[in-house]
Order: sequence, then C-alpha cells, then structure tokens
Amino acid sequence: MTTPRNGTGARNPPTIAASAADSSLRTSGFEADDRDRRAADERRRIADQFASRFKYELDAAGLPHRHVLKAKANELHRGEDGRRWRETYERLRPKLSGDALIALLGPRGTGKTQMGVCWIVDLIKRVARHGGGSYGVARYVKAGDLLREVRATFQRDSRETDSDAIRRFASYHLLVIDELHELGSEFDSRTVTSIVDARYDACRSTVLISNETKPAFEYSAGPSIVSRMIETGEVVICDWPSFRHAKDGQATREE
Repeated sequence: MTTPRNGTGARNPPTIAASAADSSLRTSGFEADDRDRRAADERRRIADQFASRFKYELDAAGLPHRHVLKAKANELHRGEDGRRWRETYERLRPKLSGDALIALLGPRGTGKTQMGVCWIVDLIKRVARHGGGSYGVARYVKAGDLLREVRATFQRDSRETDSDAIRRFASYHLLVIDELHELGSEFDSRTVTSIVDARYDACRSTVLISNETKPAFEYSAGPSIVSRMIETGEVVICDWPSFRHAKDGQATREE
C-alpha cells in the first residue's frame, strides 16, 4: 500500500494512531518472543531436574547394570511366554504403589529379577517426574549382600547398629530382595523377617525373589512373612520357560 501524499507531493506523516498501532505490534512481538524464551527455559529446567533426580535415584537403588539397560531400553520379553511375563508385570505394578508383599518364585532365567528392576525403574521415573519428597526411594539388594550389611554393624568401628540397618531397609518406598533361597541360618531368616515386618508396619511394598518352589519358600520364609503375604499380596509362580538362552525374547526350555 502506498503512503498518501499531500498537495505539495510530499508523503503525509504517519498519524498518531498508526504509530501507536505499529509500536503495539512490535511490543506484542517482543512479549511473545519473551514468553517463548521463558517457556523453553522452563522446559529445560524441568528436563534437567528430571535427569538429575533420575540418575541419583538409579545410582542409589543398587540395581544390576545389565537389567537397568534392558529396562531403560524397554526390552520387555516378547513372544507367547513373554506375554505371560508382561501380563504379570502390568497386573502387579499398581499393587506396589500401596503396601503389597509379593513373592516371585520359579526357576532361573524366567525374568524374576528383571521384573523387580523394572518396577523400581518405573517408580523412579514417576518420582523424578513429579519431584519433591525424600531421596532414596527404592533399593534392590541380594539377600547375601543385605545380610553382610547388617553383620557389618557388629564391627567396633561401625557407625550403624543392626537396628539402624533394619530401619534403613524399612525406609525405602519399594524394596526388592533377590536370591532369598540363599538364606542359610536362623540369624538370616530372623533378620529378613524383622525387615519385612518393619516394612509391613510402615505400609511399604516389598518384593521377595527366590528360585524355590512354593512349599520350600513358605518353609524358609516362615509363618510371619507368609501370613503378611496372604493379607497384602500374593505368591507368583513364574513357571514359563527360561529367557536366558532365548532369541528375540522368546523363551526356551532348559533341560
């Protein structure tokens, strides 16, 4: 559009209204750019906060690196036997938001440890996404390592008592104790029972993993744990074929 000319042929100066409109447009553009920059900065802040909390919780949880890589890559088992694994994983996951006590039993290679690790990673993602709360929300530990930590409190230079260690294990929102079939003494059984009882009283979820059969597990775990499991959780028999030598996630039978 051409600018109107006056009688002398010169261009008419812009009106006050036109100048104000042009200034308003420039101001609106600057404000929009500023809003976009602030929104981008906020998205980066949230992403950095998530990454920092996620890494902290992942490191603090003591997860096996191999299983973490599979969980982060979402490499869940495929095939017909993988379907049973996935269905079990998804069915039990909501229960662990409460105070469930669950046992995963079955032969080696059926993905019991992977299931426990995936539940912990899922919890850590949710905590990192929402932020806040106490740090150190979950822990994976093999029974032998747990017992060594408790026994270490008997050393003279230990800063913890055995009661402190039990309270620490009772404090996690989710605790996964693997290789429970390695318990060998009355002290071992009594220690694990004390931790499970403390977590039961605090309404926190616990997952116990063992290669034992159900009767053998119930005998070694003892009546206290079995009774609490009947009330708040269940025993899951992972009796599908082993994934350990599987191809493309399809389980294979081990002779």
